[in-house]
Amino acid sequence: MTTDRQDADAAIAADLTDSAEGQAADTAADAAADTAEDTAEEGEFNEEGILERTVLYAFDQAAEILEQRGELEPFTVLVEGEELYIEEHPAESEEESYASARRTVYQMERLCDAYVLCYDGYVNLEEGTSDALVIEYAHREDAQAQTIIRLYHRHGDDYHFGDELYQVGEAESLFSDAVRAASPAGQPVGDGVLDVPPAPAAPGAPAGSPK
Repeated sequence: MTTDRQDADAAIAADLTDSAEGQAADTAADAAADTAEDTAEEGEFNEEGILERTVLYAFDQAAEILEQRGELEPFTVLVEGEELYIEEHPAESEEESYASARRTVYQMERLCDAYVLCYDGYVNLEEGTSDALVIEYAHREDAQAQTIIRLYHRHGDDYHFGDELYQVGEAESLFSDAVRAASPAGQPVGDGVLDVPPAPAAPGAPAGSPK
């Protein structure tokens, strides 16, 4: 999200120190991924379904946009059979962006089978905060949407994206009666930083948050 976006890391100087810093950044991102893997809820993710393949497509598109633009506007991907319809939701606030996404899903509700909502966010890990691409997705009959993340780290103009996806919780589906009945002003995608707790015996399901 463009609102309250944290400043990016300073550009790297072209000297021998860059290499060491780059390696350290990759190590930090890998360590964050290890922590998330240990603490986030392990949800089943079947890559064979059209919706799940759309989730992977959305993550790839989001990563490509970040690398090209340096920022990511929230976007939805609507699934109608084998067809995909993509729409960005630029706005001045999280509420406006969410309301735009909700209107898009509402207008296509009778035609689309599922939706994917993707945005740029961050997570709290034991060793600190990590950037993350966040996706919410649901089928039309789902009252709850699944929330899934992909960690990444920015080092100057370079992005290092983790290979793993982590299922971290649920959110009210944009298809749900509660969301459809919400006020036109909408509601934020999340209500705070996504917290990945220290590894409990039975991990909870935290909700996602945009930047």
